[in-house]
Amino acid sequence: MLEQNGGKIRYVVLDQGAMRHEMLQTRIVNDPDAVFVVPDVAFSEMAMKRNVLYTVRRSLSCLQAAVDRTYVSVSIKEIVEYEKESGNVIRFDQLLSGPGTRIGRGLIIGETSPDYKAIVQRLTETEQDHKALFDPRKDRDEMLSMPREFYPIVPK
Repeated sequence: MLEQNGGKIRYVVLDQGAMRHEMLQTRIVNDPDAVFVVPDVAFSEMAMKRNVLYTVRRSLSCLQAAVDRTYVSVSIKEIVEYEKESGNVIRFDQLLSGPGTRIGRGLIIGETSPDYKAIVQRLTETEQDHKALFDPRKDRDEMLSMPREFYPIVPK
């Protein structure tokens, strides 16, 4: 919980499981000051599914009643690029602003969002690229090939 303008703001970070949990609706209704944060990695997680658009819309649709309180965090890559280019450390409010939030809100709102058609087109165009980033078998094989001192909990 962080303080802003003298009042406490609750930041609720959501993964895909939390977005689909019935307790989220209770929180949205009963905690009107809560701010919901969808980490950029949640989109990567959803992009691995068979039908990406269906998965993203289904997961985000529960945030319809809190769309104005929902933000998508920027990625680590974006943070590093910003800090290299500007020479400054990224501010907290910058983590939750920008195109990720616009895209997330467009997906939450759906077809009535003016950005929805372009978002869906871009999501469709990049779907295979996202899927190629995550290959659990390849990742596991790479992890198993590492010296055990780096990953002592990996099974033999």
